[in-house]
Amino acid sequence: MIIEKLQEIFDDILEEEYQILMETTRDEVPGWDSLATINLVVAIEEEFEIKINIEEVEASFKDIKSIVQLIESKQA
Repeated sequence: MIIEKLQEIFDDILEEEYQILMETTRDEVPGWDSLATINLVVAIEEEFEIKINIEEVEASFKDIKSIVQLIESKQA
């Protein structure tokens, strides 16, 4: 499932465990800053074999639900 893979990616990129949920927002996750966002985008693109453009990053990388929806739309 997507959320489990995202959890692994977040743990790896942020170098600490923080349980993410669908309703988790960027502001709630320690260390989720602009540099982490870039690293998350690269890791998500590689893991899910998708491409994410800058507009999608700006629109979707605010909370986990939006990221999951973006991934689902790219895999459809």
